[in-house]
Amino acid sequence: MKNILTLLLFLPFLTSAQHTISGTFQPANTFTTVYLYQINPTSQNYLNYISHTRLDENSSVSIDLPKELAPGMYQLNFGIPRTDYHFNFIYNGKEDIVFEYSQEGGVKYLESEENMVYLEYLDKSQMTKELLSAVFYPDVSEKDYKAVFEAIAEIQHHFELRSMGLMARSFIKTGRPPIPDQKIGPTEYLELEKEHYFDYINFNDITLQNSFRLVNLCIVYVLKFNPEQLTATYIENIDEVMHRIGDDLNLKKEVATRLWVNFSTAQDNTLANYIADTYLFPVAKKKGDYKLIAEIEQFQATALGSKAPDFQVHEGKKLSDLSGYKRYVLIFWSSTCSHCLKEIPQIHELVSNLDNNKLQVIAFGLEDQLYPWKAAIEDYPNFTHIYGEGKWNNKTAEAYNITATPTYFVLDKDKIIRNKPASLEELLEILKKE
Repeated sequence: MKNILTLLLFLPFLTSAQHTISGTFQPANTFTTVYLYQINPTSQNYLNYISHTRLDENSSVSIDLPKELAPGMYQLNFGIPRTDYHFNFIYNGKEDIVFEYSQEGGVKYLESEENMVYLEYLDKSQMTKELLSAVFYPDVSEKDYKAVFEAIAEIQHHFELRSMGLMARSFIKTGRPPIPDQKIGPTEYLELEKEHYFDYINFNDITLQNSFRLVNLCIVYVLKFNPEQLTATYIENIDEVMHRIGDDLNLKKEVATRLWVNFSTAQDNTLANYIADTYLFPVAKKKGDYKLIAEIEQFQATALGSKAPDFQVHEGKKLSDLSGYKRYVLIFWSSTCSHCLKEIPQIHELVSNLDNNKLQVIAFGLEDQLYPWKAAIEDYPNFTHIYGEGKWNNKTAEAYNITATPTYFVLDKDKIIRNKPASLEELLEILKKE
C-alpha cells in the first residue's frame, strides 16, 4: 500500500517531465545562435518566439522545452535568411529530440520517434516521386506500370500503419496518392491527382492547423494543377482552395498573402489584384491587419499598368503635367550610392545620343543633405533633377516603396508604369528598343 501511495505522489512529476531538443551543427563554428519558435497560426508570420541560446564551442546546443509547451510543430532557426537556415520538427510533449544538422545533408534525427518516422516518410516520398516520373515513359510495360503503383501504395500504407498513435500520422495521411485503375498517361494522371487532391486533407485537424502543412498544400494545388499557366485556371484553383479553407481566417490570410507575393513578384498584376481584392483585403480588414492593407495598396500603386504616383517635378509642374516625350525613365538614386555613380553615367551617355523627343530622364536624388548631390548633378545636364530631402523618409520614396538605390521605372507618355527593370542591363536593353 505504501509503494502505491509513493507512486501516486510521484506521478504528477513523471507526467510533467521537462524535455529537451539538442544536437550538433556542421560545419563547426558556422552558426552561433539557435532560436526556437512555435508554429502558431494566430501569431505574426505564423511563428511565436519561445527562446534562444548560443551554441557551445563544439557547435552543439541543448534547449530545455518548457513544461507547459503544447504539443505541435516547432521551428529551429539558426541563420540568415531564416528561409535557408531552419528546420521544423514535431514535439509531442512526451520525448526528447536529438538531431544532427549539416548544411550539406540537412537534419537527421537520432532520437524522437515522431520525427524519425516522419523524416523517413519524406525521404521515401521523394523516391515515390522519382518512380512516378519514370512510370510514364512510353516503353514502360503495363506490368511494370502496375508494379510501380503497387509499390507506391505499399509505402504509403506502411507509414500510415507505422505512425498510428503519432502526431506524424496527420501529416503522412495528406500525402496519400491516387492509384489509377488502369494505365494512363501523365496528363490524365495529373487530372486524377487534382480530382482527389483534397480527399485526405482534413482542414479541421488541429495538428495540421498548427503547422505550415495546410499552407503549403494549398499553394501547391494552385501552382501545380495548371501546366499551361492559364489565368482562368489559376483563378479556379485559387477559388477552390479558399472554398476548402472555409472560415479559417488565419489560414486564408497566410495562403492569400503567399499567393499574392508569388504573383506580384512575377509581375502578374491580374492575378495579384484578384487575390488582393477578392480575398486578402477582406480577410485583412476582418483581422485588423492595416499594415498588410497599406503594403498591398502601396504595391498596387506602382504595379505595372498603374498610373505612376504623382509628385512635384519643378515649380508649377507635376509628373502628370509633363508632355512631349514618348517615354520617361524615373530613377531613384543617391549621390552617396556607389552603384548609382557607376550606372548613372552609362544611362546619361545613352540618353545623350537619342532624339530629343524620345525620352526624358527624371533623376530623383534621395539625400540626407544638399551636398554632394548639388555638385554631382552637374555631370548629368540632360536629366531633370529633383532633390529628395529626407532620403528613405521622403514621401515620394515611400509612395514608390523605394528600399534600395538605384531603382528604375519606365513610364509611357501617359505616365503609366510599363517596366520596372531590376538591373542596369535590363534598363539599357529596354531603352535601346524603339
